[in-house]
Amino acid sequence: MKIGDSKELLGPLLHELGAIDCFLHDSLHTDEHMLWEFRTAWRHLRRGGLFLSHDVGASEAFFDFMAEQHIPWSSYRVFHVLGGFTRV
Repeated sequence: MKIGDSKELLGPLLHELGAIDCFLHDSLHTDEHMLWEFRTAWRHLRRGGLFLSHDVGASEAFFDFMAEQHIPWSSYRVFHVLGGFTRV
């Protein structure tokens, strides 16, 4: 387990892991930070991998990222405040 600032730890951790099957964002909920984490993790998420974010209604970041990656609305699911989709 690693504890600390995701801007310092996430990139090296993902580089070490190579590819991931699932990503869950649940840290700082600013647009800037969420988009940074999303973009960083997305490069390592395998096809068919699950992409999740907590508090998707707290900002526009999750939906902006969906648009940026051309994720169709039909792919998006939400359960209370947790939103997600799989990478195709």
